[in-house]
Amino acid sequence: MLFSLAAAAAGWGMAWRAYRHADKGYAEPIAVAAPPVYSTLLNKYYVDEAYDYAFTGRRKVGDMRLGVMGAGEASSWIDSNVIDGTVNGAGWITRFSGTLSNWWDKWIIDGVLVNGPAILARLLSYPARLVQWGLVQWYALVMVAGLLGFAFYYAWH
Repeated sequence: MLFSLAAAAAGWGMAWRAYRHADKGYAEPIAVAAPPVYSTLLNKYYVDEAYDYAFTGRRKVGDMRLGVMGAGEASSWIDSNVIDGTVNGAGWITRFSGTLSNWWDKWIIDGVLVNGPAILARLLSYPARLVQWGLVQWYALVMVAGLLGFAFYYAWH
């Protein structure tokens, strides 16, 4: 305890001796004698600056931040470019495959495979409609004409 009190008294005495004539134009004696030492002590051994560079990232190292803010910027970039890019790419692929599937279903499955035979049957029915009127008398006349045609054909050969 005596050593602590002696150190405090010595420090107080040195400070009193150095600052007793201090006024507005006063220059620190250490600043005059050793400017680099004074600058280092004034800036607290640059611990706060190093902390800002390494841990908080408030100060940049070149174009890049370290520390928490640097991790935040890196996370934001990864989210914006990698994660969102992957999600947007998956969405684009899903929309494209849905559009392609819709086109395939509409034009190939429904258009060609389902409606195609129906359209073909309808087109082939038009010539058949010319001879099929639904009149039994007409059908009988055509059958009699056909039988007579066969009879004459076999009679000539």
